[in-house]
Amino acid sequence: MTKNTIESLPLDKLWQIKDPQAQEQFVLEQGWRNLESWILPQATAHWGRWRVHFLDTGFVDVPRTLQQNLISDWHLGLWTLATKTSRGALVKAQKRVESVNWSTLVPVILGALKRDQNLPYQRWPLKDLHRVVHQPLLEVLEWAESEQGLICRNLGSQELIQIREQGLITKTGKTQGKPKDPLSTWTLTGLQGTPLHGAPKLASTMLCQVWVAHPSLRTGYMILDPWEWDRMPTSLWSDQLFDEPEQKTELKQVLDTHKLPWE
Repeated sequence: MTKNTIESLPLDKLWQIKDPQAQEQFVLEQGWRNLESWILPQATAHWGRWRVHFLDTGFVDVPRTLQQNLISDWHLGLWTLATKTSRGALVKAQKRVESVNWSTLVPVILGALKRDQNLPYQRWPLKDLHRVVHQPLLEVLEWAESEQGLICRNLGSQELIQIREQGLITKTGKTQGKPKDPLSTWTLTGLQGTPLHGAPKLASTMLCQVWVAHPSLRTGYMILDPWEWDRMPTSLWSDQLFDEPEQKTELKQVLDTHKLPWE
Protein backbone atom coordinates (compact mmCIF):
# COMPACT_ATOMS: atom_id res chain seq x y z
CA MET A 1 0.00 0.00 0.00
CA THR A 2 1.55 3.28 -1.10
CA LYS A 3 -1.27 5.77 -0.61
CA ASN A 4 -3.75 6.47 2.18
CA THR A 5 -6.75 5.67 0.02
CA ILE A 6 -9.19 2.81 0.28
CA GLU A 7 -8.57 2.10 -3.41
CA SER A 8 -5.06 0.97 -2.43
CA LEU A 9 -6.35 -1.66 0.01
CA PRO A 10 -6.35 -5.31 -1.17
CA LEU A 11 -10.08 -5.66 -0.61
CA ASP A 12 -10.37 -7.97 -3.60
CA LYS A 13 -8.25 -10.49 -1.69
CA LEU A 14 -10.56 -10.18 1.32
CA TRP A 15 -13.56 -11.12 -0.81
CA GLN A 16 -11.71 -14.05 -2.35
CA ILE A 17 -11.16 -15.62 1.09
CA LYS A 18 -14.05 -18.04 1.64
CA ASP A 19 -13.78 -18.85 5.35
CA PRO A 20 -15.28 -16.16 7.67
CA GLN A 21 -12.63 -16.70 10.35
CA ALA A 22 -9.89 -16.43 7.75
CA GLN A 23 -11.47 -13.19 6.50
CA GLU A 24 -11.35 -11.76 10.02
CA GLN A 25 -7.75 -12.86 10.45
CA PHE A 26 -6.81 -11.25 7.14
CA VAL A 27 -8.27 -7.91 8.28
CA LEU A 28 -6.37 -8.11 11.58
CA GLU A 29 -3.11 -9.01 9.85
CA GLN A 30 -3.49 -6.05 7.50
CA GLY A 31 -3.62 -3.75 10.53
CA TRP A 32 -6.55 -1.79 9.19
CA ARG A 33 -7.73 -1.03 12.71
CA ASN A 34 -4.67 1.23 13.03
CA LEU A 35 -5.79 3.14 9.94
CA GLU A 36 -9.39 3.79 10.96
CA SER A 37 -8.93 7.57 10.87
CA TRP A 38 -8.90 7.51 7.06
CA ILE A 39 -10.24 4.09 6.03
CA LEU A 40 -13.60 4.52 7.73
CA PRO A 41 -14.37 8.06 6.52
CA GLN A 42 -13.41 7.14 2.94
CA ALA A 43 -15.52 3.99 3.05
CA THR A 44 -18.47 6.01 4.34
CA ALA A 45 -18.10 8.52 1.51
CA HIS A 46 -17.93 5.64 -1.01
CA TRP A 47 -21.18 4.06 0.22
CA GLY A 48 -22.84 7.45 0.36
CA ARG A 49 -22.44 7.69 -3.42
CA TRP A 50 -24.27 4.44 -4.14
CA ARG A 51 -27.13 4.52 -6.60
CA VAL A 52 -30.17 3.27 -4.71
CA HIS A 53 -33.13 1.55 -6.37
CA PHE A 54 -36.62 1.46 -4.91
CA LEU A 55 -39.60 -0.86 -5.06
CA ASP A 56 -43.10 0.37 -5.89
CA THR A 57 -43.80 0.18 -2.15
CA GLY A 58 -41.23 2.89 -1.45
CA PHE A 59 -38.82 0.50 0.23
CA VAL A 60 -35.27 0.04 -1.03
CA ASP A 61 -34.86 -2.71 -3.61
CA VAL A 62 -31.87 -4.20 -1.82
CA PRO A 63 -30.85 -6.96 -4.29
CA ARG A 64 -30.98 -4.58 -7.26
CA THR A 65 -29.11 -1.86 -5.34
CA LEU A 66 -26.33 -4.28 -4.43
CA GLN A 67 -26.08 -5.66 -7.94
CA GLN A 68 -25.79 -2.11 -9.28
CA ASN A 69 -23.02 -1.06 -6.89
CA LEU A 70 -20.97 -4.17 -6.09
CA ILE A 71 -19.35 -4.37 -9.49
CA SER A 72 -16.01 -6.02 -8.69
CA ASP A 73 -14.24 -8.18 -6.12
CA TRP A 74 -12.83 -4.98 -4.61
CA HIS A 75 -16.32 -3.55 -4.07
CA LEU A 76 -17.44 -6.89 -2.62
CA GLY A 77 -14.48 -6.79 -0.25
CA LEU A 78 -15.50 -3.35 1.01
CA TRP A 79 -19.04 -4.67 1.47
CA THR A 80 -17.53 -7.55 3.50
CA LEU A 81 -15.87 -5.05 5.84
CA ALA A 82 -19.25 -3.49 6.60
CA THR A 83 -21.37 -6.61 6.89
CA LYS A 84 -19.15 -9.55 7.88
CA THR A 85 -16.15 -8.15 9.74
CA SER A 86 -16.43 -7.52 13.49
CA ARG A 87 -16.23 -3.86 14.43
CA GLY A 88 -13.50 -4.70 16.91
CA ALA A 89 -11.29 -5.64 13.97
CA LEU A 90 -11.84 -2.20 12.43
CA VAL A 91 -12.10 0.15 15.41
CA LYS A 92 -9.73 0.28 18.37
CA ALA A 93 -12.21 1.65 20.91
CA GLN A 94 -15.81 2.00 19.82
CA LYS A 95 -16.79 4.30 22.68
CA ARG A 96 -14.32 7.02 21.70
CA VAL A 97 -16.20 10.08 20.48
CA GLU A 98 -14.39 9.97 17.14
CA SER A 99 -15.29 6.30 16.65
CA VAL A 100 -18.88 5.97 17.89
CA ASN A 101 -20.35 6.35 14.41
CA TRP A 102 -18.53 3.15 13.50
CA SER A 103 -19.69 1.28 16.58
CA THR A 104 -21.68 -1.92 16.30
CA LEU A 105 -24.95 0.00 16.76
CA VAL A 106 -24.42 1.73 13.41
CA PRO A 107 -25.38 -0.01 10.14
CA VAL A 108 -22.58 1.73 8.29
CA ILE A 109 -23.79 1.33 4.71
CA LEU A 110 -27.25 2.54 5.69
CA GLY A 111 -25.69 5.30 7.78
CA ALA A 112 -23.68 6.59 4.84
CA LEU A 113 -26.82 6.80 2.70
CA LYS A 114 -28.74 8.43 5.53
CA ARG A 115 -26.07 11.10 5.73
CA ASP A 116 -25.41 11.70 2.06
CA GLN A 117 -28.79 10.95 0.48
CA ASN A 118 -31.10 11.61 3.43
CA LEU A 119 -32.42 8.03 3.21
CA PRO A 120 -34.15 6.99 6.45
CA TYR A 121 -33.39 3.59 7.94
CA GLN A 122 -37.08 2.71 7.96
CA ARG A 123 -37.11 2.55 4.16
CA TRP A 124 -34.95 -0.59 4.23
CA PRO A 125 -37.07 -3.79 4.35
CA LEU A 126 -36.36 -6.07 7.29
CA LYS A 127 -36.46 -9.18 5.09
CA ASP A 128 -33.38 -7.99 3.17
CA LEU A 129 -31.38 -6.43 6.00
CA HIS A 130 -29.14 -9.49 6.23
CA ARG A 131 -27.61 -8.33 2.95
CA VAL A 132 -26.47 -4.96 4.30
CA VAL A 133 -26.34 -5.11 8.11
CA HIS A 134 -23.81 -6.96 10.27
CA GLN A 135 -25.02 -9.91 12.34
CA PRO A 136 -25.00 -8.53 15.94
CA LEU A 137 -27.21 -5.59 15.00
CA LEU A 138 -29.36 -7.65 12.65
CA GLU A 139 -30.15 -10.11 15.46
CA VAL A 140 -31.69 -7.31 17.54
CA LEU A 141 -33.80 -5.96 14.68
CA GLU A 142 -35.16 -9.42 13.89
CA TRP A 143 -35.70 -10.18 17.59
CA ALA A 144 -37.78 -6.99 17.89
CA GLU A 145 -40.50 -8.64 15.78
CA SER A 146 -40.54 -11.82 17.91
CA GLU A 147 -43.03 -12.48 20.70
CA GLN A 148 -40.47 -11.51 23.34
CA GLY A 149 -39.45 -8.44 21.40
CA LEU A 150 -43.01 -7.18 21.07
CA ILE A 151 -43.51 -7.68 24.81
CA CYS A 152 -40.35 -5.71 25.56
CA ARG A 153 -41.56 -2.88 23.35
CA ASN A 154 -44.05 -2.03 26.09
CA LEU A 155 -41.47 -1.77 28.87
CA GLY A 156 -41.64 1.57 30.65
CA SER A 157 -38.78 3.81 31.73
CA GLN A 158 -38.78 2.65 35.34
CA GLU A 159 -38.77 -1.01 34.31
CA LEU A 160 -35.81 -0.43 32.01
CA ILE A 161 -33.92 1.46 34.71
CA GLN A 162 -34.48 -1.41 37.16
CA ILE A 163 -33.25 -3.92 34.56
CA ARG A 164 -30.20 -1.75 33.95
CA GLU A 165 -29.38 -1.55 37.63
CA GLN A 166 -29.61 -5.33 37.91
CA GLY A 167 -27.53 -5.89 34.79
CA LEU A 168 -24.73 -3.54 35.87
CA ILE A 169 -24.06 -5.32 39.17
CA THR A 170 -20.78 -7.24 39.22
CA LYS A 171 -21.61 -10.88 39.83
CA THR A 172 -18.21 -12.31 40.83
CA GLY A 173 -14.71 -11.38 41.94
CA LYS A 174 -13.35 -8.73 44.28
CA THR A 175 -15.89 -6.14 43.16
CA GLN A 176 -18.89 -8.49 43.47
CA GLY A 177 -22.04 -6.56 44.28
CA LYS A 178 -20.72 -3.25 42.99
CA PRO A 179 -22.08 -1.52 39.87
CA LYS A 180 -19.99 -1.46 36.70
CA ASP A 181 -19.30 1.67 34.67
CA PRO A 182 -22.24 2.05 32.24
CA LEU A 183 -20.00 3.71 29.64
CA SER A 184 -17.56 0.80 29.61
CA THR A 185 -20.10 -2.03 29.89
CA TRP A 186 -21.11 -3.05 26.36
CA THR A 187 -23.96 -5.35 27.46
CA LEU A 188 -25.86 -6.19 30.64
CA THR A 189 -25.54 -9.53 32.41
CA GLY A 190 -27.50 -11.50 35.00
CA LEU A 191 -30.90 -10.57 33.59
CA GLN A 192 -32.64 -13.73 34.81
CA GLY A 193 -36.18 -12.96 35.87
CA THR A 194 -36.47 -9.89 33.65
CA PRO A 195 -38.28 -9.54 30.31
CA LEU A 196 -34.90 -9.11 28.58
CA HIS A 197 -33.48 -12.44 29.74
CA GLY A 198 -32.39 -14.39 26.67
CA ALA A 199 -32.66 -11.43 24.30
CA PRO A 200 -29.74 -10.62 21.97
CA LYS A 201 -26.97 -8.88 23.90
CA LEU A 202 -27.30 -5.59 22.07
CA ALA A 203 -31.00 -5.39 22.94
CA SER A 204 -30.19 -4.53 26.57
CA THR A 205 -27.45 -2.16 25.39
CA MET A 206 -29.95 -0.22 23.29
CA LEU A 207 -32.98 -0.30 25.53
CA CYS A 208 -31.18 0.38 28.82
CA GLN A 209 -28.83 2.97 27.28
CA VAL A 210 -25.38 1.73 28.27
CA TRP A 211 -22.04 1.81 26.45
CA VAL A 212 -22.31 3.78 23.16
CA ALA A 213 -26.11 4.00 23.56
CA HIS A 214 -25.56 6.20 26.61
CA PRO A 215 -26.86 9.74 26.04
CA SER A 216 -23.34 11.15 26.33
CA LEU A 217 -22.14 9.07 23.38
CA ARG A 218 -25.12 8.17 21.19
CA THR A 219 -25.66 9.72 17.77
CA GLY A 220 -28.38 9.90 15.17
CA TYR A 221 -26.64 7.27 13.05
CA MET A 222 -27.05 4.54 15.67
CA ILE A 223 -30.13 2.36 15.78
CA LEU A 224 -31.30 2.89 19.35
CA ASP A 225 -34.92 1.78 19.04
CA PRO A 226 -35.19 -1.67 17.42
CA TRP A 227 -38.81 -1.01 16.40
CA GLU A 228 -38.46 2.56 15.10
CA TRP A 229 -34.98 2.63 13.62
CA ASP A 230 -34.73 6.39 13.08
CA ARG A 231 -36.06 7.34 16.51
CA MET A 232 -33.88 8.87 19.25
CA PRO A 233 -35.33 7.57 22.56
CA THR A 234 -35.82 9.78 25.58
CA SER A 235 -32.90 9.63 27.98
CA LEU A 236 -33.24 7.17 30.88
CA TRP A 237 -30.45 8.90 32.78
CA SER A 238 -30.86 11.67 35.33
CA ASP A 239 -29.61 15.04 34.15
CA GLN A 240 -28.02 15.39 37.59
CA LEU A 241 -25.69 12.50 36.82
CA PHE A 242 -24.86 13.12 33.19
CA ASP A 243 -25.18 16.03 30.84
CA GLU A 244 -26.59 14.94 27.50
CA PRO A 245 -24.68 16.80 24.80
CA GLU A 246 -26.23 18.30 21.74
CA GLN A 247 -27.17 15.35 19.52
CA LYS A 248 -24.20 14.31 17.39
CA THR A 249 -25.34 13.54 13.90
CA GLU A 250 -22.19 14.25 11.94
CA LEU A 251 -20.94 11.02 10.41
CA LYS A 252 -17.31 11.91 9.78
CA GLN A 253 -16.25 11.93 6.14
CA VAL A 254 -14.20 10.23 8.05
CA LEU A 255 -24.68 -16.76 6.07
CA ASP A 256 -22.64 -18.17 3.17
CA THR A 257 -20.15 -15.40 2.94
CA HIS A 258 -19.40 -16.24 -0.66
CA LYS A 259 -22.89 -15.97 -1.98
CA LEU A 260 -23.20 -12.77 -3.95
CA PRO A 261 -25.07 -10.26 -1.75
CA TRP A 262 -28.05 -9.95 -4.08
CA GLU A 263 -28.59 -13.70 -4.48
